[in-house]
Amino acid sequence: MDPWFTVWLLNREKASEHLTSLGLVSGVYPLSRAFDYNAFDGVLNRIPRSTPHLATLYISFYPEAGVVEWLDKHVSQENSPVAALKSITTLNLFHSGNMWRREVMALIPQFIARFPGLQRFTYTSAPPSVERATQRSFIKEINRACPGVTVDIR
Repeated sequence: MDPWFTVWLLNREKASEHLTSLGLVSGVYPLSRAFDYNAFDGVLNRIPRSTPHLATLYISFYPEAGVVEWLDKHVSQENSPVAALKSITTLNLFHSGNMWRREVMALIPQFIARFPGLQRFTYTSAPPSVERATQRSFIKEINRACPGVTVDIR
């Protein structure tokens, strides 16, 4: 769902008490055009107050430009809204093969470790160019950063 529309929905007095899953999609832009991923922050800030039973969060990253900066901000920011998402038990991150770039993969374990109640993590499937050893190493890094979280690569 468009992040700006989602913010509007979650700002309503009787927001979404029965909502159990939510998907954030940046929109499909030409790869050269950047999306302002900071728009997701407005939604993330409202989830604890507006959707107390939200358990599953889907985030799709299109296009690639800006993903690394947004993830890095949440990894390095002490008061990231992600840290307040206690009800989120399942996180799904999707994109094209660009999510398998080294810069993105290096941030993912610390990013998902910020979710305090996370139990299950699903990541976009690797393109054929990504070796199995790289995929196994990535899963091990997630397991180190997030003990007890089940990791699924789809």
